[in-house]
Amino acid sequence: MSRTTVERILVTAPELEPYLSAAREGRFVLPRCRNCTHRQWPPRPRCRTCHLDTFDTVEVRLTGRLYSWTTTHRAPTPTLATATPYTVVVVTLDQPDQPADDPDDIRLVGRWEPGEPAPRLALNDPLAGRVSIDDDGLPVLTWRHRD
Repeated sequence: MSRTTVERILVTAPELEPYLSAAREGRFVLPRCRNCTHRQWPPRPRCRTCHLDTFDTVEVRLTGRLYSWTTTHRAPTPTLATATPYTVVVVTLDQPDQPADDPDDIRLVGRWEPGEPAPRLALNDPLAGRVSIDDDGLPVLTWRHRD
């Protein structure tokens, strides 16, 4: 039997640097267009709304509502066998200054907080997130139920 090695490749792009720098400090930032103030995720070189390329960053609280989730019970690779089961969640970020019917909801993908009990999840559960750095120096977004 042959053994497969998974190699991580770090992709760098100038628009990712503010996010990566903030993540190293345990913060989460979004790009905000200087022209139209649209916030977008993931970071892109140009604004999705007005197509200009000048951005500031705005720090956001990692709170939101559960949009979707899946729990993996069978590891997709042997290297993940000890990590199962694990749950991946999609969370609609709370944006207090955004209209409730805004079509540009920001949704973040992360994993359920390791060490937390197996989640009992329901759509629209209120969640809180945090950013940490993994052993490879990459940011990881984890979520749990809000207290």
